[in-house]
Amino acid sequence: AGSELLQERVKTPLMVWPATLIDSTDCELPEQRAELYNAYTEVLLGERLKEEEGAEAAKMLREDRWPKNDRRLYLTYAAFKAHQAAAEQQMAGKKRERAVVVVNEHDLAGAILAPFLESYLSMPLPKARDEARAFIQVMAERSGILQAQPGGYSFGDHLTVQEFLAASYRVDNLRADPDRRAAYLAFLRERAGQSWW
Repeated sequence: AGSELLQERVKTPLMVWPATLIDSTDCELPEQRAELYNAYTEVLLGERLKEEEGAEAAKMLREDRWPKNDRRLYLTYAAFKAHQAAAEQQMAGKKRERAVVVVNEHDLAGAILAPFLESYLSMPLPKARDEARAFIQVMAERSGILQAQPGGYSFGDHLTVQEFLAASYRVDNLRADPDRRAAYLAFLRERAGQSWW
């Protein structure tokens, strides 16, 4: 039965499963796009990670290695940095060929997440790299937000997931640090006319 369930999930588009769960628990899907993507993210960071209680990934999460708020922070930060890098590539004349941005594992673990974890968790960089690699593996295997692609990982199966996560990082940061409001507004003004943002 477990393998049949896994095969069915593989065939089901990722957005359908959370939408069904949201609809069955909240009685209706949110009408606003940001609310829908937030609910989608909450399902993938919560409900989906509770499955298969015996799995090693679920065990690590139950032991609070990466609490839900931290998982969200790490993913939104990584999506923001990936979105920012893709914008710079576009400005340099490099076109994207896919509906998603693919970040190779070395960049995602070593250049994006490890320095962030080093600062956020006050840990030595080599340990932060190991932590980043482990986090990526668990999120790719268990959440559905981080998806393995040829050549690396994407945030969801469509660019809109990355866009939502990147925007969430900026908004969540603003809420956590109101002193940076001027910098946030300057960021918005500078990018308001750019279709990528």
